[in-house]
Amino acid sequence: MNSAAVPPDVPTPNEEQSRVAPARGVSKLPLYIMTAVVVLVVVLVVLFAAFRGNTEYDAGTPEAALQEFLVATIEDGDVAAMSALMTQRTRGRCSDELRGSRPTDYWSTGYRAELEDMTVRGSTATAVVRLRKNNNDPFDGSSYSFERDFTLQAASGGWLIDTASWPNGLRRCSGGN
Repeated sequence: MNSAAVPPDVPTPNEEQSRVAPARGVSKLPLYIMTAVVVLVVVLVVLFAAFRGNTEYDAGTPEAALQEFLVATIEDGDVAAMSALMTQRTRGRCSDELRGSRPTDYWSTGYRAELEDMTVRGSTATAVVRLRKNNNDPFDGSSYSFERDFTLQAASGGWLIDTASWPNGLRRCSGGN
């Protein structure tokens, strides 16, 4: 039997395999951290958009009266509250439109209102409001917006809606544009 001597500094094939460290994968920790940060940012944006509150106006201002009217119309569908926020003249002219109706049934579903401008001259205030309407389609998500004018009259302790160009039923009866 002829056996060749292996020099001591040359590893045998079995020794070579045992000296090689097991293969390590690239650490996935940075990927997990980046994914978590992106998810957190998306969640914060969605929460901010969904829960941003209404601007609070000082009581007794035309802005506060208009906001109260729009909340009664858009969010609450409260015809009695809408009527209480109108001048006597407008309530009388719009009695048919207000009688027995619930605004949210056909006027206001899916709207959001933003005050664009308010001009006060003496006992009259004119407001421009941008209304945004979502189509409530989960697959489309489109919306549109339009501006409407409101005129308010000073009353004892506050302001009342005199003309409203929205909702459409009130535009016709109140004389709004």
